[in-house]
Amino acid sequence: LYLTDYSKRNKIVEYLKNNPNLVFIDTYAGEADLDLEFHFDNIKSFFKSMQDLNSIFPKSIKNFEYIYILKYHKFLYMPEKWKQ
Repeated sequence: LYLTDYSKRNKIVEYLKNNPNLVFIDTYAGEADLDLEFHFDNIKSFFKSMQDLNSIFPKSIKNFEYIYILKYHKFLYMPEKWKQ
């Protein structure tokens, strides 16, 4: 998520926390202002959520980029050898 009005960032984060499809919110130094992960049943629901966000925070969001993952074959957050 790229913001035009960074002063709205905290309000956007608080709003997003109530989205049941949100998995995590990440901030980092780099291109995007917010890195979001959602799990939706379909892409149409994702776009609806983005439209709602844009309507609630008009002129605060410049644009967004997304990756649509259809299937994970294997995903491991913490390999066994790294666990304590």
